[in-house]
Amino acid sequence: MKRVLVIGSGKRVREAALPAVLSRPDTWQLAGIRSRKPKTIEAAGAEHRVASFDEDGGLAGALASVDLVYACVSKGAVPSVLGQLEAAVRQTGAAVDLLIDTPVLLFKHLSSYRRFAAFHQVWVAEDMWSLPWVDTIERARETLDLGAPKRLVLSRSAYAYHGLALAKTLLDEWCLVAAKRWRTGVVPPGEPKSGETTYERRLTFAGGRTCEVSEPRDYSLGGFLLECERGAIADRPGHPGAHVLEPILDEGLTADAVPRWLGFRIGKVETHLAPHEVKLFGEAEGSSVIARMDALKRVGFARLFDRITDGRGAYPLVEGVDDMWVDYMLEKLGRWRATPLTSARSGLARGLMGSLTSLAGKLKG
Repeated sequence: MKRVLVIGSGKRVREAALPAVLSRPDTWQLAGIRSRKPKTIEAAGAEHRVASFDEDGGLAGALASVDLVYACVSKGAVPSVLGQLEAAVRQTGAAVDLLIDTPVLLFKHLSSYRRFAAFHQVWVAEDMWSLPWVDTIERARETLDLGAPKRLVLSRSAYAYHGLALAKTLLDEWCLVAAKRWRTGVVPPGEPKSGETTYERRLTFAGGRTCEVSEPRDYSLGGFLLECERGAIADRPGHPGAHVLEPILDEGLTADAVPRWLGFRIGKVETHLAPHEVKLFGEAEGSSVIARMDALKRVGFARLFDRITDGRGAYPLVEGVDDMWVDYMLEKLGRWRATPLTSARSGLARGLMGSLTSLAGKLKG
């Protein structure tokens, strides 16, 4: 049994982290919830008391017998909270692991990267990497002999650094070498987010694999196409010759009931959700896989905890920081290229992170 201390009490904690932890009482125990102010929140059908950072011996006291800290606070509060957690860990000498939410750090806060050294292991809570249908795609590529992935199109189905993580996962390639972002127009009248500026991103990976991302994200309209050496996979019909990723629904319910999602199917390849994941997913309103992304990410979050339980760890810290870094540069400059000074994957760049805060100030605005 592993014990987890939750830092934060916002929507992400209430709707994803707590339901995920509480769905596995056989492997995870909630050791407490801490936030800046004491309060009571509701999550997973129950009320939970949130203690302040200073109560009951402070964070040092809260770390007693804790295996993992999950931290999810506002972006601007991360350096302060990370500093308090670092001090508590060093005071107690505890070998505590940390799971920190995306985007880990803002670019202007990169000097806080050194604080992660206080923890035993550090991972990122990037649930786009552990979506339950990723397994289905990996098995389909092998079973259907589709070959290696070559090109991914994410049409309004991913956002910023999350899109980078999903592209790395589906393309089975972690080494991003260049990226570009440009304005394409506005969302047309009659569509959700009408009038909002539209953008296109092009990500180029080692070996020539590419990903095209259209923005803004809108799961209700979003989709994807993964082109491989000998075939393709899409989340809906309309792509000639592509195999379709579709849900496996509970057909035993009455006609007027909302069916449950039990798993996923690509041709003859099927994968199934575990019983606790079916419950965590909830009702299956909407037939498109991308349209149910919020529920799928909740299951993906639970799978992060499963991986930590199994000793496989979650999304790597350096990848999470690198995703943020690339996204920041695309937002500010519209382009990025990997060099020893522009990527968190570079040891030299990580060593200079304390100096990068001043660069963030120059790029501000």
